[in-house]
Amino acid sequence: MASSTQPANSSEGDLETGEVREKLGWFRRRLTYRIELHAEDFEQFRPRFDQVMTELMEWRQKRGRKTGAVRFHATIHPWIAGRVKDYLKQLQRSSSHAYLARIPLYIELTAPDGEPIESGILEPEESADRY
Repeated sequence: MASSTQPANSSEGDLETGEVREKLGWFRRRLTYRIELHAEDFEQFRPRFDQVMTELMEWRQKRGRKTGAVRFHATIHPWIAGRVKDYLKQLQRSSSHAYLARIPLYIELTAPDGEPIESGILEPEESADRY
């Protein structure tokens, strides 16, 4: 999968976000919002997640139907992995970010030592072409 990265929207050391154009085939491309978040505990995670929510809303308002996927990578303590995943599921179901229910949300959670905690996809509930 080839991609080209555009300048990140935000870069604060422990939170980096930006838009990536992914090539899906000869003629298909999609816009993906990339999120890299680092937090040692839940108190560090929460304000960064609030910023991510705001940026995702702005991305949707700017790109509309062109929003194709979100890739969320967090380097976190394994003890908060369940809460982080719950926050992502709640965000996908929220009325303010309803479009997230129609696009794939790729999740990769990694421990500070680099060991993978969990990865997966929150699949879209309905086709992205329907909205």
